[in-house]
Amino acid sequence: MGSFKLRVSLTCMAMLGVTTAFAANPFSDVTPDSWAYQAVDQLATAGIINGYPDGTFKGQKDITRFEMAQMIAKGLANQNRANAEQQAMLNRLSDEFSNELNNLGIRVNHLEDRVGNVQITGDARIAYARKEGIGNQDSKDKFTTRARLGIKARVNKNTTVKARISSGSIEFGNSKKDAQASFDRIYVEHKLNKNVTLDMGRFDQDFGNGLIYGSQFDGASVTATSGKWTINGAYGYMTAGRFKKADKEKNGEAGVVNVSVNPNKNFVLGAMYARTGSANVKMANGKKNNEFRNIYGVNGSYTMGKLTLAGEWVKASGLSDSDIWTLGAGWGKYKIDKANSWRVRLNYFDQSKNAPVFKALKYESNDLMKRSNEGYKAWQISGDYALEKNIGINMLYGFHVRTHEGNKVNNYYRANLDFKF
Repeated sequence: MGSFKLRVSLTCMAMLGVTTAFAANPFSDVTPDSWAYQAVDQLATAGIINGYPDGTFKGQKDITRFEMAQMIAKGLANQNRANAEQQAMLNRLSDEFSNELNNLGIRVNHLEDRVGNVQITGDARIAYARKEGIGNQDSKDKFTTRARLGIKARVNKNTTVKARISSGSIEFGNSKKDAQASFDRIYVEHKLNKNVTLDMGRFDQDFGNGLIYGSQFDGASVTATSGKWTINGAYGYMTAGRFKKADKEKNGEAGVVNVSVNPNKNFVLGAMYARTGSANVKMANGKKNNEFRNIYGVNGSYTMGKLTLAGEWVKASGLSDSDIWTLGAGWGKYKIDKANSWRVRLNYFDQSKNAPVFKALKYESNDLMKRSNEGYKAWQISGDYALEKNIGINMLYGFHVRTHEGNKVNNYYRANLDFKF
């Protein structure tokens, strides 16, 4: 870091210094008529800088990243004197010097406990979807866009309020539906202790690994970890997919317990049990979901290097033709915040006509089942690639889609251009 950057850093860091009477020449090479005298004096008084053993400051000397990180760490210790703008500056500096701060024993991912209590993140996407026509049916194309903002406000070291504002999916050219931002997630997260977390409000909840439901849920959830084991239990209401816009009087209560274990770093094994109450919500097979009283399933994944194998099976007890399962393999390591990272996957799905599918994000079941009460089988290939940091493209193609009776169902395509901020 050159001397100019040093001056800028000193000036910024000085905003966190204490206001005191000037000490007499804190460093022999910084005279009272120097432009940096006041900033250097405040930094020295606050203990943020110490100078060199010979009593000099050496303001024209380049400093190392590690020396800069030490200054940031000392500034963080005095952050209670900082205003919002200064706290934002400390956030940016701590992100830039995160590796050096980690080496000093300061975990950057915990700095929000000390530097500001509100964080805003977000994502946006532009999507294209297409369904192939069958027989006399025309293929259908759709372009949509969506933006979401996530808000995290820390109440204290154990309690955080989280919310998300979404524009919803907006179809290009459809002026009948204007963008109407609304909260689709809002809940309180409280750490009962270091191993147990309680969520209350409207939050994301998976049933198993998300094959039959993985979306918003109203109620309470407790997650506990112990060594290699994780147990999650939730009770409340499903409010997406088949239950979207359902009145409370028509929406039955639901409970789910998820258990997972990591025997080693490569293998994860999970099990799920769910019970749904009576609800006046029509399923794709034409029946009400109150027949799905008890639902159970297992899931697992194995990762070795870039290879990932995963599968899940779910069934509703006491109901014939109610099982659903999937197997898949993936290759690569995709992270949207890592430029040029990528992943390809191939999955096979088999869904019986009475399967308890309420809302799934992994495949196109909800739409496909509108066209058939026979259940279906399908292959799906997908790919993800980070074009730049925080910009990714995601594509999938569902093919050889057939009902259990052998009738053809629409193949489908989807491509998303995703942005994260």
